[in-house]
Parts: sequence; structure tokens; C-alpha cells
Amino acid sequence: MFSDSGYYKFSNGLIMQWGKIQGFPDDQIRTYKFNIPFEHKCFALMFTTQSAAIGGGSTSSPFSGKNLTKTTFEVNTDPQARHGRDEIYMWFALGY
Repeated sequence: MFSDSGYYKFSNGLIMQWGKIQGFPDDQIRTYKFNIPFEHKCFALMFTTQSAAIGGGSTSSPFSGKNLTKTTFEVNTDPQARHGRDEIYMWFALGY
């Protein structure tokens, strides 16, 4: 029933979605699809780190989400954050 990527629709229309993003080089923009389309809009998108930063230290989320649509979101990496291609980041979205 539960996995690293999925969604849940509440009876009142609220939709929660979540998934993983593999780290990628700094200062890039990539587009990702939600697990299912939101019926009206996505109003919140959050990121968190699943793994430790390169070198064993902790890291802050280097991603910022933008251009939210019913079906996709763009991710921009922060060149000031410590991360790399080996990092895994989790995303969580709310909408209806």
C-alpha cells in the first residue's frame, strides 16, 4: 500500500503526493511529473534530504520548486548547497 512514491486522495478532495528525486549537478532546471494530476491545482511543494551530504556532513535541501501545474513541477538546484548526484531527495506535494 505504501511506497517511496505515491499519492492519497481524501474524500474532501485534498490530494497528497510524494516521491524521490536523484541529485543532479548544480544550477540546472529539471521538470518532473506528479504521480497523478491534481484536479484543480498544487498549492504546496516541499523537499527534504534522505541521505547525508558527500563527505558525511549534513546538508540542506538544495532544491526549489517552481512553475507548479496540475501535472508537473520544475526543480532548480542551488549552487551554494552541498550536494551531488549520489544524494536522494524526497518531495511532498499538497493540492486538490
